[in-house]
Amino acid sequence: MRFRASGPAAPVHRIRYESEDGRAGIWQIAAQHADGSISSAMAVVVEDSSAGSATLIYGADHGLRLSPEGGGPAVAEPYLLLAAAALDT
Repeated sequence: MRFRASGPAAPVHRIRYESEDGRAGIWQIAAQHADGSISSAMAVVVEDSSAGSATLIYGADHGLRLSPEGGGPAVAEPYLLLAAAALDT
């Protein structure tokens, strides 16, 4: 997919998220590199034809790794397109 950024990207470390199995809450998020290293995920506001704008969360070669703050299995996503309210700043 292609997205048009409408501002600068910034690191993001926590988001409000609900996994496919229904686990909702605050999740820690990071970028996963091909060599196994981890760095900050990035967030940028993008144009969204249906909603006006949205926040694109992206990672590295192997996408994103999300871990629920209360513990439990991690989740992998290639990227996330979320409302700005989902960022836990």
